[in-house]
Amino acid sequence: MRDSLSPFPRPPRRAHLVQTGPFRYLRHPIYVGGTLFLAGLSLVFSVYALALTALVAVFWFFKARVEERHLEARFPEYGEYRRRTIL
Repeated sequence: MRDSLSPFPRPPRRAHLVQTGPFRYLRHPIYVGGTLFLAGLSLVFSVYALALTALVAVFWFFKARVEERHLEARFPEYGEYRRRTIL
């Protein structure tokens, strides 16, 4: 992702659509990986922490939806990319 990595849902001005590596299969591998990591930690340390993990996952889900609207507006090929990937 190099320069495209940003905490904000809008892609940076010089960003390009990455479709290689884990992005070949997942649109949001960082969110999926983070959710799985937090869920694993929650199971190890506290089952109650799963509720916090669920809240983070819901936040990331809605953030991803906002990001995807910006990406579709910015990259004409995003719709086709979205159809052939998951999450």
